[in-house]
Order: sequence, then C-alpha cells, then structure tokens
Amino acid sequence: MRIEGMGSAMTTGVASRPKAQTPGPGGRAFFPVHLATLRVDTVPEFNLFARIGDKYVLYRSGRHPFTERQRDRLVEHKVAWLHVPIADAKRYWAYVESHMPAILGDSTLPLEGKARLFQRFSRNAVREVLLDPGAKGGLQKASGVVRTAAELLLRGKEQLHAFMRMIGRDSDLFSHSVSVCTYGIALARDLGIRRESDLAELGLGFLLHDAGLVKVPKDVLAKEGPLEYGEWDLMRAHPTMGVELLRGSRGIPGESLRVIQTHHERMDGSGYPRGLSGEEIPLGARVAGIADAFDMLTTRRPHRAASSTFEALRVMTTQLKRGFDPAALSGFIRLLSA
Repeated sequence: MRIEGMGSAMTTGVASRPKAQTPGPGGRAFFPVHLATLRVDTVPEFNLFARIGDKYVLYRSGRHPFTERQRDRLVEHKVAWLHVPIADAKRYWAYVESHMPAILGDSTLPLEGKARLFQRFSRNAVREVLLDPGAKGGLQKASGVVRTAAELLLRGKEQLHAFMRMIGRDSDLFSHSVSVCTYGIALARDLGIRRESDLAELGLGFLLHDAGLVKVPKDVLAKEGPLEYGEWDLMRAHPTMGVELLRGSRGIPGESLRVIQTHHERMDGSGYPRGLSGEEIPLGARVAGIADAFDMLTTRRPHRAASSTFEALRVMTTQLKRGFDPAALSGFIRLLSA
C-alpha cells in the first residue's frame, strides 16, 4: 500500500501539496495537513486520516495524543501529509493558531508552507482587530503577528521571498495589511532598526496602518473611476480615523499610532492628511509608505491588473520617486533584488 505523501524526504519539505477537498468515505471531503503542523504529545481534537490510493483510512482519533513514535514512523516512511475532514477545519485552524510559534520554527515545514500559515493566521488576527478594536485579546493577537513576522524574517531574505510568493495578488484590506507589515519589518531591519521593542511598535503600526478604511463606505473603496470631492475627502481622512478608532485600544503604543497617522505623508509635501515633508515624517511612516505603495501596485484592483515587481519598482523610482525617502527606497529595492 502507498500512502499519499511518501517519496519525498521530510527534512527538505520537497513533497508536493496534495489536492484539497478530495471526496472521501460517505461523500465527505478532506484537506491535506503537513506533518509539521501536528505537534508531538498534543491532543488534536480532530481525526487524522491517511490516503491510501483513492481511499481515506482513519489514522489517529482526535481523542488521543499524537505521539513521537507515530511521527517518527511517518517520517521514516517519508509521509509528509495526512488529511483532516473539511467539517473539522475550524478545529484544525484553532489548533494551528495555538501552536503557531512551534510550527513556524519546525525546519521540516517548507518556507512556502510557513508563509501560507502565517498569512492565514495574520489575516484573521487583523480582521478581528479592525472589525472590533475593543475586543478582548485582539490587540495581543495582532502583536503576536508582528513578533512572529520579525522572528521569521530574522532567518534571512529567503523567508521574505517565500512570503512574496505566497502573498498572491489579493487586494482585500486584511491581506494588504499583512503584506505591508511583512515588507515594512524587513525594510526597517535593513535600515538598521534592530531593537525588538522598536520593531514591535513599528510593526503594529504597519499591520494596522489602514484601520481607518473600515470607516470608509465599500462603494468608495471599490470605485473604478475618479473619486468625487467628498469621496476623496473621506479617503484622505482615513489615517486620522484609524488613530481615533484604535486610540481606545488598551496598550497600543504611541509610535504605532504615529505610523498610522502619517503613512500617507510624502517627502515632497504632497501627502496627507497634514502635508508633512522630509524629516517631519517619522522614519517608520516613510517605511510604511513604501511598503504600502508597493503592495498596492502589485495587487489586483477593481480598475486594473496587478503590476509585476519590476514594473512596480519602475513606477516607484520614476513617477512616485519624489515622495519617498531615497535611502529607504534604495534599501527596499536591495531587499527585493537580493
């Protein structure tokens, strides 16, 4: 018998991801889960199935611990993937979230897999904070996203490039927030900001930079043509609205709020809401502005297709150049081209 996932060494993470939502016994659908997401001596609370040919066979009940012996046997037989019923998806993702640091630190999980998990976890955290800023634990979860991103990016530029491949071209607010946080932390570190507390405060500002957009009507955000004066006034007010929305959240640092307030200011004074210029703009906001512009250009929008990395950087170094900090822009280009 051949269990799907055999044939590629776990230490390299070469095994390709099996097809998701494949019909199984009784018409049930399953999705694949990488072995690295299952932590030894934990009780998953969801059943694990092995795929043998075109059949799914119960491998381990969710009521029993996943043991080291079981993991070692799977690794020995080069089994990289098990399967979970779609009906247990919420339980699986809650389990992954509770073990995220250990999972992302597992060397057997490929970089692309780590980036995919991080993106999903982070997107959900941002969604919780922005839709209910006063919710208990929301800000702590967002701070956890920032810490996780910083720890992953410390492992080298390969991780940043893996993030870029997984980020995709989705333009929704929550995915955009995660992308800007990822690019922003990487650029801030490249510019010499290394202290953990500084990166944490800036990173939270990057992650929540567009919080005020939840107060802007969806029809304005999705409008394909030019904005009318009143609509443009709303858009220009979103940094201030974001600060007002989050200011009541217990524990949000002042530096994070400064990034949110000033991320649309530009070096030549052409930005908003205050028209600041040059050194009047905090470094964190200058970093956020570059990360924000790049992700906006490289994601699909209602009125245009996504630009390639090359085309986005061309626009940023020509048409938009005067608005960006030259050293920060050069650093960003260096990061992406390494």
